[in-house]
Amino acid sequence: MAQNRRRLKHVVPNYAVYMGLFIGTGFLSGSIVHFPMDPLRYFIIGLIGTIVFVVSSTVNEITMQGRQATAKEMLKLISFSILLALGVGMISGGVQHFDEVPVYASQLIPLGVILSLAGYILKNGIDLHKHQTLKLGAATVIFVALLGTGLGTYAHSMTTEEHGHGEEKSQTVDNPSSENTAPVETHDAPTEPTESEDGHGH
Repeated sequence: MAQNRRRLKHVVPNYAVYMGLFIGTGFLSGSIVHFPMDPLRYFIIGLIGTIVFVVSSTVNEITMQGRQATAKEMLKLISFSILLALGVGMISGGVQHFDEVPVYASQLIPLGVILSLAGYILKNGIDLHKHQTLKLGAATVIFVALLGTGLGTYAHSMTTEEHGHGEEKSQTVDNPSSENTAPVETHDAPTEPTESEDGHGH
């Protein structure tokens, strides 16, 4: 019974932490991908998302996971949490809005992979040996290069196709086809008979 009470006691705090993580990431993803449209507005949204994510992540590490950290370690935790949040936001926002800003999104997603991976490793204090670091770094570079090239090619094909459709539509409006215009019939107005024609000429 006491164990069930302890579980119930942690339901709301755990829920609040996870909601903060996902809401913060959502705010960040939206602000990053829409930033060029209205920099000030989406900077504020991104800042709010960053604060929500960092607070939730810090509470999760200290309260939920029982992590002991000094002031210096807390500063590192916050910095690495921001790095992780930015990376996740770039990937999420780029994927969701790829059809709206394909070229911009094709740049965000590979960069987001690098930032999120680095933030994840540093935030969780994962200690890799030199060989493991080189191996992971090489694999990441290859993956990001292939991903960026593929997304960039697809994005440019989308913009080229849209540009072609726009030109075709413009030509259709500016130069309508003669097939769509109905022929204009002309009728000669009847003329009055002359004197020579009615036989009464002088």
